[in-house]
Amino acid sequence: MQFATTVHRAYVLIAILSVGVGGLAQTSAPPPRRTVTLHLLPGMPSRSAQVVYFLYGPFGASGRVVGQTSDEIDTYVDGVAASEIKIVAYLPGCDFVLLDIPLHGESESRQLVCTPLPSLPFRGEVFPISTTTEQPRVIEVRYLAGWANRFFGISDGAVPNFRIATIQPDENGQFQLEVPDVLQHQTPGDGFQFILRDPNTWNIIAFLKPAEHQEDPLVLAPRPSYHLVRFVAEMR
Repeated sequence: MQFATTVHRAYVLIAILSVGVGGLAQTSAPPPRRTVTLHLLPGMPSRSAQVVYFLYGPFGASGRVVGQTSDEIDTYVDGVAASEIKIVAYLPGCDFVLLDIPLHGESESRQLVCTPLPSLPFRGEVFPISTTTEQPRVIEVRYLAGWANRFFGISDGAVPNFRIATIQPDENGQFQLEVPDVLQHQTPGDGFQFILRDPNTWNIIAFLKPAEHQEDPLVLAPRPSYHLVRFVAEMR
């Protein structure tokens, strides 16, 4: 009789453990596979595109940056399904692509179409010249798109920004490039930022401040045209 009771208790214990393990497995099961994939037109390298997106759902809003469009965007945040995704994509030579996609049960796929965006010649000069000539330096040019936060519905987040070019100044501290004509998108805080970097480590050496007076000393507001812009290096 004692043996039967012991066996009975063992079965009960096994049953309880089975239920517990089953419940744990059910809780930790990965969410269903549901993604958003962006495609470029044939001939456009995927690494040339820069994408910023926000997912929306019960968790609120969650934003990320992806470096190339061939990556699949996971539409879950900490295991919770998003109900909507908003995307801003930049392709060099093209206007910004804005997508607002409701998310249901299936994965989504979108083609990024290039609407040509004119560019403008830009010439700059850095002072003091020694900042760029004593050691190898490169200038990273980024576009800060404050208008994108309005599209995302974000009022106090970091401003989305996109790399425009990386160039090396000459022996006189001068440089030139083409910048996109983004005047049509302009909102307060938008503009171009110029960052002096070490080409080997990519460490920031200095932020380049336009010498002329303006509201934001580190951002050059978009213009219909650019003459020679002088910059003062603010060393880090």
